[in-house]
Amino acid sequence: MCLTLLLAASLVSIALSDDLSDKVSVKNVYPDDAYNHMNFTTKCFGDLGCFYTGPPWYHPLYRPVSVPPQELHTKFLLHTRSNKQTPYDLKPTAESLSKSPYKDNSTVKVLVHGYTGHPKSLTGIMQELLKYSSYNVILIDWSREASGTPAQAAANARLVGAYTAKLLHLIMNQTGLEPENIHLIGHSFGGQLVSYIGERVRNLGRITALDPPGPYFDNAPKEVRLDRSDAIFVDVLQATAGKTYFEGIGTNDIIGHAIFSINGGHRQPGCPYTPTKRPRSFAALRPGPLCSHERVLDYFKSSIKTCNYTSYACFSYEAYKNGQCKDTPYKNRMGLHAVKPPYQLNYFLDTTGTAPYCEAKDSEPSLLHQFLHAPFSFILRFL
Repeated sequence: MCLTLLLAASLVSIALSDDLSDKVSVKNVYPDDAYNHMNFTTKCFGDLGCFYTGPPWYHPLYRPVSVPPQELHTKFLLHTRSNKQTPYDLKPTAESLSKSPYKDNSTVKVLVHGYTGHPKSLTGIMQELLKYSSYNVILIDWSREASGTPAQAAANARLVGAYTAKLLHLIMNQTGLEPENIHLIGHSFGGQLVSYIGERVRNLGRITALDPPGPYFDNAPKEVRLDRSDAIFVDVLQATAGKTYFEGIGTNDIIGHAIFSINGGHRQPGCPYTPTKRPRSFAALRPGPLCSHERVLDYFKSSIKTCNYTSYACFSYEAYKNGQCKDTPYKNRMGLHAVKPPYQLNYFLDTTGTAPYCEAKDSEPSLLHQFLHAPFSFILRFL
């Protein structure tokens, strides 16, 4: 009974936290005339729309640098079982689609790399997906747009999202693909970029964000960041979450229906870690956080066929470690086989620190550990 009440209280607090984030705006920090003098601009890209640099894309504290998107260089690399090794350069035109190896009546998986990244980082996931099922896997190569400053990459992500939505609409119109059969999988910055696709494709089936970043996206309204309205099912894998830039680069905001905090969601076993007194910026990641940030790619790859990743809904990682949620009726599988829960829930699990990084078998705490620590955890929850 106590566990049920605590889970209910946790659900309420999570739901409220998402609503409070939407109230963060420039007007709540400074009066209207504090930013009227600034030269915000609007840049248009034909049928992809126009992109404004002012609020909410600008914020004096959280997004102090706001620039328009640059020109597009994005490529869509289509892989199917008939062309696993050599991608087809898919264009958002009917002619290009008709000549492609695209397989009708198959689910579409869209993979998006992160800041300063490259689609090669997603090759392992792509290959494993095609071993598992006859998907249409599209790798988005936005490496040129993602190679500038974080502020410029954030702006470019909006345009790349609109361009990708155009491609998906074309595929739906030409092949009869249902939006419910589209699954977007974004790593790092790509985990926020996919939200701009979801905003333009109604009833999108699923978004999986692999350790989405916090800087430039935390404390932002829904149009700026990933949120639950961007797809029917939004799940998030946390590996480097932090409340501040000193703690980690991953977002600590609640932005999905299911949030999987892996090994506590802050740093991963087997990765070197050195505390720092400087913010962990995108351009100067230390080996520890970068290792943990990249490890989430291995987790998702292993979830396809190798690891079960049974996860437990709980109100904190400490409570999970103390064994208080092992009997919860709300369990899920992290990764490809995750399902949408009946409520928004936080799930916890531990993994090993060696490949293929499956769930740890010795994470079950001893009875003595549970007896010594569980009462204090329960008391602290009500202080």
